[in-house]
Amino acid sequence: MVAMQDAPVEPGLALPDKPSIAVLPFVNMSGDSGQGYFADGITDDLITDLSQVSGLFVISRNSAFAYKDKVADPRQVAKELGVRYVLEGSVQRAGDALRINAQLIDAASGGHVWADRYDGSLSDVFKLQDKVTSSIADALALRLTAEHLQIMSQKETKVPAAYDAFLRGWDHYRRATKDDYAKAIQYLEQATALDPEYGRAYAALALVHETTATSGWHRGEGDFTTDTTITIDRYLRVAERYPTSTYYQAEGLSATDIGLYRDAADAFAKAIALDPSDSWSYALMARLLTLWGRPTEAMPYIQTAMRVDPRYPPVYLSFLGLAQFNLGQYEQAANSLAKATSLNREDAAGFLLLGATYGHLGRKAEARTAVAAFDALMHQRGLPPITATYAWGTWGFKKREDRDRLYDGLILAGVPERIPSKSR
Repeated sequence: MVAMQDAPVEPGLALPDKPSIAVLPFVNMSGDSGQGYFADGITDDLITDLSQVSGLFVISRNSAFAYKDKVADPRQVAKELGVRYVLEGSVQRAGDALRINAQLIDAASGGHVWADRYDGSLSDVFKLQDKVTSSIADALALRLTAEHLQIMSQKETKVPAAYDAFLRGWDHYRRATKDDYAKAIQYLEQATALDPEYGRAYAALALVHETTATSGWHRGEGDFTTDTTITIDRYLRVAERYPTSTYYQAEGLSATDIGLYRDAADAFAKAIALDPSDSWSYALMARLLTLWGRPTEAMPYIQTAMRVDPRYPPVYLSFLGLAQFNLGQYEQAANSLAKATSLNREDAAGFLLLGATYGHLGRKAEARTAVAAFDALMHQRGLPPITATYAWGTWGFKKREDRDRLYDGLILAGVPERIPSKSR
């Protein structure tokens, strides 16, 4: 895959109207670079735990991890991400022995609000994370609700080795390459073998298989084989017994793929409730609502995704452009989609939609260039050039008027209605 750039962050974002925090990647102090996945996993879980604290705004993982392995001034980080507080820390692991250091910095003054050290074993890792979360809530005079305390008491697994295998698998999943997805599956299957009730690991397996299929790494773009569908469904059915935000994301994506938009919306809403810091859930909800024919409702979700994750990935601009396109805001859509595809040259959907947008604007030369970029990506995956009829029938828009808008834009862009004697 081609490396993608994050969208440039807007400087000096306004502070939210409640306490706000960015959790920077904890430094791996284990003396073994191979333990980096573990420090990243601790950071991930702290971001999720803190996002569940009522009255606290937490920056998404993607933006926080933009500062990994960099010397960052907490005050500059706070300015760039639009938060008041920054949490820094380190993780040191030697066998089963574990030490977590953490310090909370007030970017307004540059002073330390709180700092502490926590020692324990791998089997204590969730308790140590809870202590950090509780200490930060106390330092910011925030109250942990009964619901949050109950969530904290429900550990995702009681098997330390399963948690370790999950973190290794999740680390490979985040790298988003074909080879890493294969390694992710190996580690995640190991996690479920060690703990057959590990719901988050089953949900992650469903996500990996779904992402692999939609990336065209089975037989073609969006080609779900029967075996793939059965595999994803099997993992989701187990994950459903122990639901997490990861499960609801996977369930929502699966429902979206087969047109069950109401079920998908319910799933994404539950994912947001369980992890309000995960910008991806907001972005997926925005895309879903647009496909459903509700682009006006989609706009606040994609805007929230971009605020929670100021260094959002380019695909968020594609989702924004999709909503703008369905609203008939073609100039704005063209700007969003042109920016998205310049940052991610593998955004096939973005290129096709950009071509249709330029078609509506009468910018035919640019429209042809965008469609040619889409067809080139399809050729790499062994697929023929696009036709307007095929796009009309497969894009996923629920409303006829939205399918017609795409069709008309592609015709105006010079895309053939259909290819005689050929089928896609």
